[in-house]
Amino acid sequence: MMDDVESVDKMTGDPAYLSRDNCEIAADKGGKPYFKPKKNVTPKPKGSQAWKEMIMEWLEKTKKFLREYHIRSII
Repeated sequence: MMDDVESVDKMTGDPAYLSRDNCEIAADKGGKPYFKPKKNVTPKPKGSQAWKEMIMEWLEKTKKFLREYHIRSII
């Protein structure tokens, strides 16, 4: 779905879209991923720096993360 998109600022999604691949797609398009983490998530990047950064922001700056994530509710 993102093949024809050149760039994004942010990419949000509910936990169904939570994956390292989707985080990398957002980062490759120049944006930041904001996919709501599940309870058992870990920041282990397993090859995805975008994943680690997103999870660390969620853990350390939860209010800021949720403000960005909930932009999807407005749309």
